[in-house]
Amino acid sequence: MNFDRQLYESGLTAQGSYDKMDQYDQEAIIRFAELIIQESIKVMKDHDYHGEWLGEKVKEHFGVGE
Repeated sequence: MNFDRQLYESGLTAQGSYDKMDQYDQEAIIRFAELIIQESIKVMKDHDYHGEWLGEKVKEHFGVGE
């Protein structure tokens, strides 16, 4: 999964803070983001009012599986 833009916008790349983290911390941040995306997909799937499931588009965009 490519989080470059999101890392930048969140401020984690400020002065190399993300790069200075150990691998465990980097993976934890990525996993946290994946869990948020997965939960968003579940909400979209459960509340499909318009006959289309947008969760698939979110998964494709972020490259996250359920």
